[in-house]
Amino acid sequence: MKKFYVCSILMYTLFIAGFVHAESVALLDHKFQFDLPSGFTEMSLEEIQIKYPNGNPPMAAYANPKRSVSIAIVYSQTPLTVDGLDKFKSQMTEVLSRIIPGIEWKKNEIIEIKGKKWVHFEIMSNAIDTDIHNHMFMTDLNGKMLGVNLNATVAEYESMDKDFENVIKSLSVNQGSI
Repeated sequence: MKKFYVCSILMYTLFIAGFVHAESVALLDHKFQFDLPSGFTEMSLEEIQIKYPNGNPPMAAYANPKRSVSIAIVYSQTPLTVDGLDKFKSQMTEVLSRIIPGIEWKKNEIIEIKGKKWVHFEIMSNAIDTDIHNHMFMTDLNGKMLGVNLNATVAEYESMDKDFENVIKSLSVNQGSI
């Protein structure tokens, strides 16, 4: 009987451990929050500049230890309201289709997460040395565009799929002045 209790406690602990994230991140005066997968750490300014060399780096980025899977956050001066999400989605679809050679659209939709509407693009694209699987989420925060980009190499995406799902479910926006 004692073995049964020990096994039960062990199984429960392992079950719960699968739902624990290493850290909850709060940005923009706690107006935006999300959970990081275990093992992810904040990227240094130097790492961000190398990964995003086009002169428009994210305000924050987090990555796995190998730096091959990342989550980037952008808070842009681009005006955006919840009423403008449909038009914004159409415009972004057109722009991304033009500027990303070989883009493969998996999802192009407006979804709701925790009562907040988000534009969601799931795309596959080619980088210089590998293929990339991206989830891009965009919404409004105080009349400006808030963006979240989760990306992994195609080779690593399957192992990150559940972690990405947990990050997506945790996205939380609280309107108010920043």
